Amino acid sequence: MADRGRADPVAVETTVERDEVEYLPEEDAVRYVAAWMHADHEAFVDGTNTEREPRYETTPFEQWAPTECARVGAERVLEVARDRLERGREEVRYGVSAEDGAETIHVEYSTVLGRDGTTVSEPTVDHDELVAATPASVTVTISFDGRTHTETIPVWVQHSTERLE
Repeated sequence: MADRGRADPVAVETTVERDEVEYLPEEDAVRYVAAWMHADHEAFVDGTNTEREPRYETTPFEQWAPTECARVGAERVLEVARDRLERGREEVRYGVSAEDGAETIHVEYSTVLGRDGTTVSEPTVDHDELVAATPASVTVTISFDGRTHTETIPVWVQHSTERLE
């Protein structure tokens, strides 16, 4: 079940300052860490070397920026929703997805079932209270090495059931 957040929209502005990303002005692109890989998998498996190396990818700024806005916006939305809740704050997390080519933020909480289907944990957060506490949308403006981008992203509240394997 997913419901749109019902609280007033929020906004956030930020300057991107992370070591994992680099703006490439000559390409109008962003180089970012796409994954962390073990340089020597066998040494990792036997525990002698747990160091990882970054694997980079590059994408045009206009493709990267909406995803970065969603990440920043999701953090802000989660902070706002948690501050407004009376109980179950720590049970709430966020997710980001692209639906029909547009970013969407989900404020999520879950019930956990054991292998046999019995309930292991149930959320104490009330769904209607969470919907009322969650902004309907977030407008995010990011600045990155002289470039700016603004996105308004819808926010949904979603409950899921997870099964332990």
